[in-house]
Amino acid sequence: MGIAVSVIVPICNVERYLGECLASLAAQKLKDIEVICLDDGSTDGSGALLDRLAPSIGNAVVVHKPNSGYGATMNQGLGLAQGEYVGILESDDFASPALYRDCYRTAKRHDLDMVRTNYSEYCAGRLQRIGNYSGYRYHRVFDPVTCPDIMGAAPSIWAGLYRRSMLEDQGIRFVESPGASFQDTGFSYKTWIAARRVMLLRSGYVRYRVDNADSSVKSLAKVFALCEEHRSVDAFLATQPPERARIFARALQQARFGNYCWNYNRIAEKERPAFIAAIADEFRQADAAGILDGAAFRPGNRVVMEDLLSLEPGEFCARYGELSWER
Repeated sequence: MGIAVSVIVPICNVERYLGECLASLAAQKLKDIEVICLDDGSTDGSGALLDRLAPSIGNAVVVHKPNSGYGATMNQGLGLAQGEYVGILESDDFASPALYRDCYRTAKRHDLDMVRTNYSEYCAGRLQRIGNYSGYRYHRVFDPVTCPDIMGAAPSIWAGLYRRSMLEDQGIRFVESPGASFQDTGFSYKTWIAARRVMLLRSGYVRYRVDNADSSVKSLAKVFALCEEHRSVDAFLATQPPERARIFARALQQARFGNYCWNYNRIAEKERPAFIAAIADEFRQADAAGILDGAAFRPGNRVVMEDLLSLEPGEFCARYGELSWER
């Protein structure tokens, strides 16, 4: 029997959490899986711990390599994957034993390109289920082009499965920017755009750790990383059928706006004018292309967008000490 699911686990200096992650993979109820563990140049004890625990998983592939960043590491994992479907588990998170069994059964039963699930935030031993897809219908097959605003949900690329042939045929890969710089953003949007048959599961199988002080999402570095992710999505859209690309392009402007507001609030004040100048130019280009629909923005967001397009960067930053946006 072939491999049903390849699970890619990127690892870098997570010795404190890695054991719990690997134990959750060893306990998976779906047995026809391979677990591809990529040690991205860890300088703590992660590599040694991986070597000691990997045999307990069963079909584990262990790679130790020089540090190359999250995107390059994930792409190496995708290149090694042999499964019919691909899953991702971050090495500071852990999963319910039923995760890959339930997702794979659902994918096979309905011939899906992608399965996405809710997840639970894990902090100090407590779980809180996150209804990432509240407002959307669960357990039905749909094409994301019929509800493109679903891309505004949190990326959570590790909560689900992807048909590997879809990733290959569509050329979906991670942006190989240095470090860990929101590469999940571009990958998530590209898979929503590419998939024609998707199902959402209500259960929250993945325990997403929010008490890791070293998590890359908390880094204040790489001011323009999100811009690079969105540019990669723009390039991907250009490969899609024109009408499909147009629908997603319009929806992506609102997702882009929310991401950029979040980024503006977290970066240093001295970096803000350059960031505002760059994103204002992006939105002006979108406006010129006819894909920036101001009427689709909520009133508060529309005001900020109008100021973004009309004010000089320094004036905009002086007016907005912090950006809030209406979801």
